[in-house]
Amino acid sequence: SVNWREMTHPLVHLILFGIMTIFDPIYNYVYQRNMGDVSYIAHLGGSVVGLLLGVSILRNMKVTPKENIVWYICMIAYIIIMTVLITFNIVL
Repeated sequence: SVNWREMTHPLVHLILFGIMTIFDPIYNYVYQRNMGDVSYIAHLGGSVVGLLLGVSILRNMKVTPKENIVWYICMIAYIIIMTVLITFNIVL
């Protein structure tokens, strides 16, 4: 969607990002369980926030209506996730 026409092999980028986002925390949790106090959930959350903010910040020069929809979805998802997690943190 956003910036795909400007990228070389955009589907490869998306697949690699997905693989790293999903399998890196799983691998580290399973194989390096006692290697320190690393928060893998925080790293996973950082990946999600990086994706959502990356879509919002790195916009095309010529924005199509479809890209506007993706931008709004990412911003709404970011705001909802941050609001829920900050509220959860305050309450607990």
